[in-house]
Parts: sequence; C-alpha cells; structure tokens
Amino acid sequence: MQISGRLALAIHILLYVDYFSEKERVTSDALAASTNVNSVIVRKLLLQLRDAGLIRAKRGMGGIRLLVPLSEISMYDVYRAVEAVSRKGLFRVHEQANPLCPVGRNIQFLLGPRFAEAQESMEEELKGCNLEQLQQELRNREEAIPEDGLTFGAETMSQEERRLYLIGELQNEIPEYRRHQIPTDEEGQWRLLRSLFNLRPPYEASWEFLEVQDALLREMTRAKGITEASELEGSPLDPQLVLWQGDITTLHCDAIVNAATAQLLGCFQPLHSCVDNMIHTMSGVQLRIKCNELMQKQGHDEPAGGAKITPAYNLPCRYVIHTVGPVVTTELTKREEEALESCYRACLALAAENECETVAFSCISTGGAFQFPPTKAAKIAVETVKNAMKGYPVIQKVIFNVYSDRDRIIYRRELGFD
Repeated sequence: MQISGRLALAIHILLYVDYFSEKERVTSDALAASTNVNSVIVRKLLLQLRDAGLIRAKRGMGGIRLLVPLSEISMYDVYRAVEAVSRKGLFRVHEQANPLCPVGRNIQFLLGPRFAEAQESMEEELKGCNLEQLQQELRNREEAIPEDGLTFGAETMSQEERRLYLIGELQNEIPEYRRHQIPTDEEGQWRLLRSLFNLRPPYEASWEFLEVQDALLREMTRAKGITEASELEGSPLDPQLVLWQGDITTLHCDAIVNAATAQLLGCFQPLHSCVDNMIHTMSGVQLRIKCNELMQKQGHDEPAGGAKITPAYNLPCRYVIHTVGPVVTTELTKREEEALESCYRACLALAAENECETVAFSCISTGGAFQFPPTKAAKIAVETVKNAMKGYPVIQKVIFNVYSDRDRIIYRRELGFD
C-alpha cells in the first residue's frame, strides 16, 4: 500500500499560501514552521506543485504564489500532483505471490477488484471537494474564535476541572499512560499532570488544550505569588547585580535564563527538580514545541556556550533564554571555564538584542549532570556579567537566582554581602 501524508501536506501548503500571500511573503521556511515538517520535504512538495502548474515559486521578494484559484483546485488535482503512484492506484497487490500456494495464486483475484473499487470511490470523493471549500471552512473556524481566544470555557472551569481535562487529553496522546489511575487529591493530580507534561513529545497541541493549560498554569503562578524584579535591591558589589533566592518561574522580569541541555527540549524526566524541568513545565508545552522548531531549523545540537531565545508563554517574564553549559567529567579545564563565560556573554547579547532591561540567571552547569564546581561557577558568572554589562547599556539589572542555601551562601560572598 502506497498511502502517504503528502496529500495532506500539499493541501496545507496551498491553503497557507492563499491565506497569507496578501499579508506576507510566503517562504519555504514559513511553510515548514506551519506544517512542522522538515523544510527539505516542503521544498520537494513545492517543486511537485510547481510542475503541476498550481503555484509559482520565485526567490527573493516574490515568494510563493498560487497560479490557479482555490475554487478551481480539487483535492484530486492535488493528489495527482504529489502522490507518486502508478496508474494502478494507491493500493497494489504484490505481484510475486507464490502460484504454488493456494493463497498466493488467488490473492490478486480476491483483492484486485476491491482495491479498484476503493480507489475509484476515493477519487470521486476527492474530485467533489475543492480547496476553496476547505479555505472557507478554515476561515469560519477562525472567525468563531474571539480575539481573547476564550471559546472553550477554560476561564469558567475550576482548577480541578482543568487538571482532569488536561490529564485526559495527555493520556489519549500517550496511550501507555492510560492505565494510570487519576488521583482524587490536588497534589496527586498535579504530579500526574506534570509528569505527562514532562514526557510529552514536541508535537502541536490543539487550541482547546492550550486554552485550558494556559488558564491552569497562569492561575497556579498567580497563587504562588509573583516577584517583581524592579523591586529587588542591588548588591554591595554593584547595584545593578542582584541576588535572589526563589522560584525563577514566578519572577516578573524581561528574560530568565534556563540551564538547558544540548537538545534544548527540556527535561523529559517526570517530576525532576532541575530548573530546566521547572521552566518547561510552568511555561507550557508551547516552549518545547518552539525549541524543537529552532533545533530542527538549526539541524544540530546547541554547543556548550551557545544560547537561543524564545517567548516565555505562561511565565510572568517575556522571554526565556536557553543556554547550554559545559559538562565537567574529570578535573576542571580552561576550556570548560571559557565555555561557561561564553554562556553568560551569549545570553546578555541576546537579551540586549531583544531590548531586555532585566535578566535573571539560574545557576548554569552546577547541576548533577554538569558537575561544574559551584564556587568557581559563581565567580565566573559574577565577573563575566559585570564586565559584559558595560557593553549593553540597555540592561539595567541582572539577577542571580539561586534555589539552594548552598548557592545563596556562595553568591553572597561573590556579591560582597559577606
């Protein structure tokens, strides 16, 4: 059987081109982001659609345009353009069956007519629907969503109702977890839900799911209490450098820095206490989806010392800057020290580029898997940030966020409190 996903992807592309061509220049990268597939696949489909006379694709300012109105393009036309099948259709009976076997010598006669009937029925169905009909249905669905996006009733749900809805949706997405009994208490339900968040791969989520998730997470953050970065006092070493012990996911600032892994997809270990897990959990599944988009485009892991910036979604900050610290396997080397310095410089450069006035750093590379000596790491952090800030006048305040008492004591020394 030769069924593939090319037909759906090609229709997606044509609808996108029609929807956005008057608003922006449509590119293969934009189409890859919308379809969430590799840009190489998108470009191959674009070539097939071009060869079928359905689109024009030009480099530069022209972008991708339709050559035929959607009303004149049937789903069958798209099917014929992109499905590389023989004239025998999508369904093919293997021709080398053993004629000495009673099943082998009869299978062609049993399945051939039925496959032909199914093929004919499918083609007639595809011919009966043009892409203008699909586009109109799409626009109707979008118009039914108010500007505030609240159509699913998430704002009227209780927190328990939100948790139960999200658990059910995630158990449907991850079938092996359907057998897990849903606890009746709040803490148990949250632990199960957070575990499912942690395990969920970076594929797209429905707007209904996101609406309920966003309402749940924002209410949780509000209930925990939000700390204003503007109200935090500076250190004796430098009034622009601040020490704060607390939950970084509750800090209202321009950007927080996540101590990420090289894949940038967050921590997949359920309920792990690392900052990477906490940030991805409270930001929502959108963060992993966005990080995956960045990494697919980049095509390789993020090197130690590098950084990427994303929206913060449900966190009270504007951005999350993800940086990958060095891993110390034996004794600390100069190379690892330089990589850690690069983390801080890269993060500040991205913060300044995005006009962030307040930036909060979590402790980078000192977690269990990285093993950078915490005292040396704090010294590098403070010295590097203090020197680098001179080149970024837009950054008014840098907060060193610590979670443990050990790190608080270390940073108090480095910042001149003790």
